[in-house]
Amino acid sequence: MALLPKLVLVFTVAVTVLFNGLATEAKTPVEAFARMPLFSGVSISPDGKYMAVKHNREGRYTFLVFEIAGKKLKNTYAANLGKYEARWTRWASNTRFLVSIGWATNRGGTPVTETRLLAMNFDGSRAKDMIQSARGFYDLQIQDRVVSFLPNDPDYIIMSYSDTDPRRPKPHRVDINTGKGRTIGTGSRPDITDWMSDRTGQVRLGLGRTKEGIYIVDASDSNGDNWQRIHSATVASGKNFFPVGFSPDPDILFVLSNHGSGRNALYEYRISAQQFGRLLHSDPEVDVESVWINETTGRLRRATTYLNGAKHKWFDPISEVMYKKLNNTFPGKYVSVREVSPDDKIWVSYVTSDTDPGQFVIFDRQSNSAISLGANYPELKGVRLSPMRPFNYRARDGLEIPAYLTLPPSVQSVETANRLPMVVMPHGGPAARDYLSFDPVVQFLANRGYAVLQMNFRGSGGYGAQFEVAGYGEWGGKMQDDVTDGAKYMIEQGIADPQRICIFGGSYGGYAALMGAVKTPDLYQCAVGWNGAYDLKKLMRDDLRYVNRGRVGYWETSIGDFSNTEFLESISPANRAGEIRIPILLTAAKDDRVVRSSQTDVMASALRRAKVTYDYIEVDNGGHGYRSTESRLEFMKALDDFLDEHLKP
Repeated sequence: MALLPKLVLVFTVAVTVLFNGLATEAKTPVEAFARMPLFSGVSISPDGKYMAVKHNREGRYTFLVFEIAGKKLKNTYAANLGKYEARWTRWASNTRFLVSIGWATNRGGTPVTETRLLAMNFDGSRAKDMIQSARGFYDLQIQDRVVSFLPNDPDYIIMSYSDTDPRRPKPHRVDINTGKGRTIGTGSRPDITDWMSDRTGQVRLGLGRTKEGIYIVDASDSNGDNWQRIHSATVASGKNFFPVGFSPDPDILFVLSNHGSGRNALYEYRISAQQFGRLLHSDPEVDVESVWINETTGRLRRATTYLNGAKHKWFDPISEVMYKKLNNTFPGKYVSVREVSPDDKIWVSYVTSDTDPGQFVIFDRQSNSAISLGANYPELKGVRLSPMRPFNYRARDGLEIPAYLTLPPSVQSVETANRLPMVVMPHGGPAARDYLSFDPVVQFLANRGYAVLQMNFRGSGGYGAQFEVAGYGEWGGKMQDDVTDGAKYMIEQGIADPQRICIFGGSYGGYAALMGAVKTPDLYQCAVGWNGAYDLKKLMRDDLRYVNRGRVGYWETSIGDFSNTEFLESISPANRAGEIRIPILLTAAKDDRVVRSSQTDVMASALRRAKVTYDYIEVDNGGHGYRSTESRLEFMKALDDFLDEHLKP
């Protein structure tokens, strides 16, 4: 099979030489890891003439538009969004594209994120807001929910919003040239907050949750009539039903569900009969996590699972041949297809690995030419990065816990790893998971001489409903024990120095870090919490202030009964600060709209009253994941100094 032609680098960035000689001779400057990726999204116009790129400009995301001229790109338009940040871009027609923008603000004293959706020409002209109604103080908060991009109707998209009640959104057909929309289909339905359409643009599915906490899916026939409920289940039931798209047969829905086994598999589902059909793909170890459907025809291209890398089940031979051609061009890398033009001629892919920060590659099948946007972390070029090593360990009750170990670049193998300083790094979520992939924070820690342990503790997603449900009600309990048992396993194997271990995490991982300091203060020499949740009663109370939340939902299932104050206090680090005997580093962003910075304020106050040594780094802009270079740099410098002081690598 012929390989692709040699890539043409079309976007150049001035790169300062970090140091001379081998990468292991000195620490790589923190700036190389802290910077946001140069690009985080690429979209191609249907005719392949233009490309919109989500671009890191001065530490925040805006966007660029290029005209594709053979193997070159001609810069057509560069946006300056000011305080606003580009969330995503997508071409709606050959000449007009959409850009979602967002910013953090407050509504009636409640911290929120605002979004808007703009449509404009390729050169930035004739920009229009896509929702022209409901103006004034009651302006809709979320205005970028697209139900369908209508690939066969380039002048329109379908959006979900309400002119009067954000709890009852309706599907609207919106003109991308004027921003004017009209309600279509059934209008609003009780408890429905999200909509899906079939490939013709007919709105066919409504998804939502009742006030009792039951998750529901309603479906109609191919004409948008005869609505019926096809799924209802609580979170605690563990019964998953995730529609991912319609097949060419309008009565057949593609669904990810665990109804036939303990893990999400891909099924056909016949709407009229309300029953599952063929099993299309499953995996004995992990959930099917992503499905790729041809947007124009509705035919399946691929289903993907992730264990220690991606495994694909192909349904379309032409797509499989093209993907293998790309994959053979980048041996040892993971090629993630991000977008394909309607005629299948232009493929946009992201090429990366655990030791490769990645690059976007645009391939033109007709001309057999490829364009690379260049390295996403240009300052890391030539820096030796460390592979992630997958393994399992047993928790104290015998449950197998999947994990990853990353060693410093100077340590060649697990066999030669001996009593290393270690950072134990539980992930956020908690119903998320770690993957074998490039992580700038993990690589930064390894570069500083630390071994890094990441584990997918019970309650993590991706390993089946039983594994995830096993974490319900186990905040500070068995989920925490899984983290503790991983750290102890590293000590038993002789890899970690028992006198030089720090626990560090963000979001739920921040909770686990501080709870580790509470429950096992002798296991760790320090702890770091990044935008963590520390007062669970306050977390759940604050969540009640948001529209569509209600008293019953995910937190009650994942954490516990909201009314059981004594229990919530017993598993909240802020209520047990007096048990902490190790130094703490706290960090939070003022504009975090997932976990409020007030959670960190409460934790800091509790540490101060308990006379625990701590540092608190608060950044202005960064959001929940520190989405600005400035915020990441400030935090990572503080983390570098903190770990250097307490672990002495």
